[in-house]
Amino acid sequence: MTLPLRLLYVAVLQVILTSFITYFLITDEYRELSEKNVIILENFLIEQKKQALKNYTSIALTSVNQAYDSPEKNSNQTAQEVVADTFTGLVYNGDDGYFFIYDELGNNIVHPKEPYRVGKNWWQLEDSNGEKIIQLLIKNAKNGGDFSSAFKIASSDTSKIATQLNKINLLKLKSNLLFWW
Repeated sequence: MTLPLRLLYVAVLQVILTSFITYFLITDEYRELSEKNVIILENFLIEQKKQALKNYTSIALTSVNQAYDSPEKNSNQTAQEVVADTFTGLVYNGDDGYFFIYDELGNNIVHPKEPYRVGKNWWQLEDSNGEKIIQLLIKNAKNGGDFSSAFKIASSDTSKIATQLNKINLLKLKSNLLFWW
C-alpha cells in the first residue's frame, strides 16, 4: 500500500470519526435542550391555565354573590338552589372547563358534565392511584383552597386517564352550607 493511499484512508477515517462524534454530541445536546424547553413550556402553560381558572372563579363568585343577594332569588330559593342554578350553566374553555360543587359530606350539588352525579354521595370516589378524590378536595378546601392536580381521572369525553387541574374554593353561604369547586 502506498503512502498517499494510506494518508487518504487516514483522512477518510478521521472525517468519518469526526462526523460520528459530532453527530452524537449534537443530538445529545439537542435532546437535553428539547427536554428543558418542554418543561419550561409545560410550566408556562400550567401557570396560564391557573391564571385563567382564577379569573373564571372570580367571575363565578361574582355571579353567585349577585344572584344570592338578589331579593327575588333569595325569597324563592334556598342558598343551595341559587348556587346550583348559577353554576349549572357556567361552562368555560369549550367543553373542557366547568364548575362542580360538593358539600362537606361528599354529596354532589352541581356537575354540568356528568349530571348523573348530582344528588349522590361520592365520598369514597377514588382515582386510578387509589386516592380518595372528594376527600382530598374537601380537605384542600378546608385548608384554604388553591390548586389541586393530585389525582388522575378519566375524561368524561374521551375516557382517557389524565391529571385534572382544579381550583379549589370554599364558599360559606348564609345558611352555613359549604361548597367548593
